[in-house]
Amino acid sequence: MARRRKSFKIAPGVRVSASSRGVRTSIGNNSARVSFGSGPSYASAKVAGVRVSQRGSSAGLKKSPGGSKRPSVEGQRPPTVAELERTQRRSALEDEIEELTRIENALVTQHHEHYEPAARIMVPAPQVTDVETLSAAREVEALQGISIFRRSARKLARAEATKAALIEAQRIDSSNQALHLERQAESDKAWELLRAHDPEAVRGAFEVAFRGGATRATCVEAGSEGSKPYANVILVVGSVTDIPEKKPAVTPAGKPTTKKRTKTERNALHVEALGSTVLSVVRRSFAVVPTLETLRIAVLRHDRSDVVGEDMAAIYFARFERNDANRIQWMQVRSDEALVVAGDAQLERRGAVREVVPIVVGHEGMRRAIERFGKGELSR
Repeated sequence: MARRRKSFKIAPGVRVSASSRGVRTSIGNNSARVSFGSGPSYASAKVAGVRVSQRGSSAGLKKSPGGSKRPSVEGQRPPTVAELERTQRRSALEDEIEELTRIENALVTQHHEHYEPAARIMVPAPQVTDVETLSAAREVEALQGISIFRRSARKLARAEATKAALIEAQRIDSSNQALHLERQAESDKAWELLRAHDPEAVRGAFEVAFRGGATRATCVEAGSEGSKPYANVILVVGSVTDIPEKKPAVTPAGKPTTKKRTKTERNALHVEALGSTVLSVVRRSFAVVPTLETLRIAVLRHDRSDVVGEDMAAIYFARFERNDANRIQWMQVRSDEALVVAGDAQLERRGAVREVVPIVVGHEGMRRAIERFGKGELSR
C-alpha cells in the first residue's frame, strides 16, 4: 500500500509532515535545517559552500506510556534553536570570508592574466558546397508532377537536376571564394596598417581590446616621436570606497572571522589594486599593438569632490617602455611598487593614512587630452 504524506507550514521556517509512519517537524532554511519526530533525527548545514549533514539513530527512542516515542538518556536529541542559529551564523560568516577573499584576490591579480601577441588573422576558408544534398533537393523539385510510370521522363529529370546542382554548387563555391579573398584582403590591410603604427589602426586595436571589459581604458592619441611609436591612454578607475571595508582575520583563539579595515589599510589596498589595473593595461597594450614602444598612462579617478573632467580627478601618470615591460616578472611583481618605479611616475599620497590625492599631470600632451576627455570630446 502506498504511503500518504501531508506537509504543513505552521510558521516561517517551521514545517510539520504527517504520514502513516508518524509526525515529523522540520526547522530551518537552506543554510541550516534540523528534522525530528518519528524515525531518526536529521540535521544539515551549509559550511563553506558545502552541504554537511548528520543523521541520528532512532534506536535511542523509547515509547512513553502513551505510546509516543521520546528520547532516552542515551539517544540523540535534535539541535536547539540557539544551536541552529549559531550554525547559521557560522555559515554566513564563512560565506562572507570566502567572498571577501575572492574580491581582494581579483583586485590585486589583474596583471597576472596573459595576453597573446597580436598576429595576422587568417580568415577561415569557406566550406565546399555539398553537391549531393543540393542535387537531392533539385531532384525532388524536378520530379514533381512526373508520374512514377514515366520512367524515361523521370530518368531525364534526375540527370538534369544533377547537372543543375553541379552548376549551382560551382557558382556558390566561386562566390564564397571571392568573398573569402575580399575579407582576407581587408584583414591583411588592417594588419599592415597596425604594423605601420597608423594612428587610427592603433586606436581601433585598443578599442577592440578593452571593449566590454571591466577595465575602462581609452587610447586618446597614437603616433611616432622620431622613429619611436607611442600611444597615450586614459584609464578610469573607482575610488577607495570601492575597497571592501572588512577583511578576513583570525580571532586570538585561532578562529576565522572578519575585521574592519583601517583607513590606512584601505588606502594601501586601493594603491595595490590601482597598480594591478595599470600593469594589466600595460601588458595588454604591448600585446595588441606589436609596434608600440612607449606607452603613457594617465589614471582618472571618480571623485565628485574634485572637479576635473566633471567628477574625475587625475591621480596617476607614468611612462612605460616595451623593453622594461618585457623584463617584468608578472606573477611576482609588487603592483604598488611597480607604480612608483615607472618612468616619469606621478603618484601623491598624503597624511597619516597615506591617502591618494589628485595630481597635475606633468606631460603637456596628456594634460590636454585629459581636459578634452573630461569634456566628452574624446571617446570614453
